[in-house]
Amino acid sequence: MSADAQSLNKDVERLQYVYALKVVINDSIWSGFADKQYDVSLLYYGDTCCYVVNPAEKFLAKYPSVLIHSDNNILIYQTKKVDDKPFHMHVTFTDEESNIDYRTPIMRCSSLEQTSETIPDVTSVNEWATMVMHEYFHGFQFKNDGYLDVYETITNTVLPDTLIALAACHDWYRESITQENNFLLKAIDTNDIEASRAYIQSFLELRNERREMVKKNLWVGDIQQLSPIVALNGDRIKISNYQPLINGLQLLADNSSSPIYQLTTTYRFGQRAASYTGIFYGNSLVAKDSKIFGNLPSLDKILNKEGGPSLVFTDMPPGSYTPQFAILLATFIVASIIKDDKIKEIAVLTCMRNTTRSLQKSMTQHIGSNDKLLVDTVARVQGLTTDITVFFVPNTSYIRTLEPHLFNVATSRAKEHTIIVADKNVLEYPTIRPLVRKYLERLRDEQSIYIPMQKEQSQRYLDFSKLLLGN
Repeated sequence: MSADAQSLNKDVERLQYVYALKVVINDSIWSGFADKQYDVSLLYYGDTCCYVVNPAEKFLAKYPSVLIHSDNNILIYQTKKVDDKPFHMHVTFTDEESNIDYRTPIMRCSSLEQTSETIPDVTSVNEWATMVMHEYFHGFQFKNDGYLDVYETITNTVLPDTLIALAACHDWYRESITQENNFLLKAIDTNDIEASRAYIQSFLELRNERREMVKKNLWVGDIQQLSPIVALNGDRIKISNYQPLINGLQLLADNSSSPIYQLTTTYRFGQRAASYTGIFYGNSLVAKDSKIFGNLPSLDKILNKEGGPSLVFTDMPPGSYTPQFAILLATFIVASIIKDDKIKEIAVLTCMRNTTRSLQKSMTQHIGSNDKLLVDTVARVQGLTTDITVFFVPNTSYIRTLEPHLFNVATSRAKEHTIIVADKNVLEYPTIRPLVRKYLERLRDEQSIYIPMQKEQSQRYLDFSKLLLGN
């Protein structure tokens, strides 16, 4: 038997074992775990190819696959490597219609050999299968009615963990957590029971001290970013006078007699970006480090080497949420970034859903699927950190599309560059709020470029290259 055939048999046997184990768990522990309605496609990363078990039609349409095994419970297909990441052991799903896991979870796992390289303690099929089962349970959760909707609602409305914010901003808090973890590691490593108990007691005492120090109602938030999403309709809010409660942190800041502190050091981006974002914070932000960025030659005419925002003016028809030339321009910008640096994480953000859908369609048509690229609405990404943001502002509804809180969220996500694409006459509209106007006027004078709409539709992409690169 050839080496390839032996490898194939080995991988198929492992996948059969996983599905047999699901049945055992279903019968003895978790009823319904092996039911077909809760089944999640398994994408297995072998040495030279991928195997997918019970794939959806969308997967087979995107990745040409060959059926190599079939029995009563499973269909196993062989396909090319789906990506080149060194390790997988997780369930994925997205709300991007172009992705294979669009609202349909997919279980991804590496082979035992690849898993052992990443986690040396995993040396047997049984240990590997335990990890697979753990992740498979998450897929089982997502397939249950209503779970995915609830999960998405929670992740889109809950702000980033306060404990993470405390650890990032306060050395004493971060050092305490590190010391607590060290006590736990020592308790696990020692063979002496009494020593282990002593380490655990030290951990508990130190953790309690840390908790006591932040026990007194410490509120952490940002009144310049988005308020929570509210399920009540606008009329009910107005009649009941709930508006102050919706902006609860603002209400607390305006009326509390407690001391209020503002953190002024930013760790996400450099000083130029901090100076612009600081417009929303009384010009008080200071970057922890100064940074220079010069690794995207295709966009030299747009970007500033010190990072931060850039403004790209173009021509957009008034009232249109989907200006096609501007959308293609944004697509070209993203394609240029990917061409120069394939590992850059890019977020393309806008405030309107129909604009988002048109951007997603254009990116998919001209760039294809890319796990480093996110196209979404601003309201869904609060807390996101990325390398580069493209903020797309259609020439309509500026009360919404340039609302200060949304604008601040959109323009403060990127560690390196934020590229704002807007109509050339945007600043002529009186509805733009003062702080946003100040930001855009300053950026217009310092770092902006005008790219006029081209009449020849078929030459648009070429024209972008000429305008930006001088080709």
